[in-house]
Amino acid sequence: MRSRALEALVEDDEVGDLGDIEQRLGVGAAADLADAQQLGAPRPEPMALRLDDSHGTVVAQTQPAPLVNRLDDRLVHGIRSLAQVAIDSPGPHPTMSVQLDHTIVFARDRTAAAALIAAILDVPWAESRIGPFTAVYVNDGLTFDVDQLEGDVPVQHFCFRVDDAAFDGIVARLAARDIAVRSTPHGPVDGKVNTAHGGRIVYWSEPDGHVWEALTVSYARR
Repeated sequence: MRSRALEALVEDDEVGDLGDIEQRLGVGAAADLADAQQLGAPRPEPMALRLDDSHGTVVAQTQPAPLVNRLDDRLVHGIRSLAQVAIDSPGPHPTMSVQLDHTIVFARDRTAAAALIAAILDVPWAESRIGPFTAVYVNDGLTFDVDQLEGDVPVQHFCFRVDDAAFDGIVARLAARDIAVRSTPHGPVDGKVNTAHGGRIVYWSEPDGHVWEALTVSYARR
């Protein structure tokens, strides 16, 4: 509900359009601004509030004529801070509906590559599916279509976000197959797990020299 004090402010043409104030500050903050205005006292050099169009913040502006019942400096500062918090705080985002359905993984031997990927991740795979691909079912919504190439295989990067138990399982299955691991994408094979980003990360290069990665916390989403 709109504050009567806020409506009175707009009627007196003191702070601009009511809808504009509510849109920039939110209805609650705009009402607080109007209620706070009623607490002000006459000043020798009165201050009025206006909305800065380029930044969306409330600023103080000296008026040439005496005005009554304006905000004092403390209230001006408080409203400016309140407006900036409203601007800096991200609003709600709509649910993201785009999902990756499948992607191609290049390999020298599609059957061997698919079998190894599935074994490391502990997921199912099928030797033949649609077209010339061997399918690895990474999860209920994502399929790796492994495609066989003759000659050089371009390096690709694949990262899997998993929970701690699944991460431990991946590391154990890599070790059981003597697949070397490292803590950086292209760094030396140091056999270490990276813990620098709030979770655990490990990299490996089999099959086919790709940059494979597993992590427990997504640094890309921060």
